[in-house]
Amino acid sequence: MQFKAPQFELDGWVSSYSAIAVGEFEVLSDTVERFTGRAPMSLKAYLAMRDYSRQGAVH
Repeated sequence: MQFKAPQFELDGWVSSYSAIAVGEFEVLSDTVERFTGRAPMSLKAYLAMRDYSRQGAVH
């Protein structure tokens, strides 16, 4: 399969997935809490609290 994307974009995908594979994105910081005044939440928790039924989302 051939992707029609510039080489820099393909390189970015590869390096991002490689970093995920070795755990480089598992670093936690207090940035969200410092900027928002609230503790961060997971994507799963955020999506669970949203009501997408009135927004035409695909279920």
